Amino acid sequence: MPGSATLQRLVKYTIIGAAGTAAHYVVLIGLIESSLLASPVVASSVGAVVGALINYFLNYRFTFQATSSHRSTLPKFFLIAGAGVVLNGVVMAILTHLTSWLYIVNQLIATAVTLLFTFAVNSAWTFKEKRHG
Repeated sequence: MPGSATLQRLVKYTIIGAAGTAAHYVVLIGLIESSLLASPVVASSVGAVVGALINYFLNYRFTFQATSSHRSTLPKFFLIAGAGVVLNGVVMAILTHLTSWLYIVNQLIATAVTLLFTFAVNSAWTFKEKRHG
């Protein structure tokens, strides 16, 4: 069972993730509904990048209260965010091609999978506290 600090971080990460996800969905829906992009997979990936930018700065400050430099954390975070974009796109592509569900349903599933992956890796690596002892 996760410790209290981990649970608190997960709650903050989820709330901040909701802000990034809201931006992601606004971009996704805007690009599709305005016909700027026809591909839900590409539109979703663009939205995921926008959401990742929001998530980094808010999580750095509020979730993990990072003391490491951006020079240290930023590359790690965006490596994980990039993996998240790829994971999101893969899940979206699989669901888009294998189901007849609405793209937004597929995106909800892709979002959940990506959230769990990025929280686990960011907690364990990107923002891991250095222990001195």
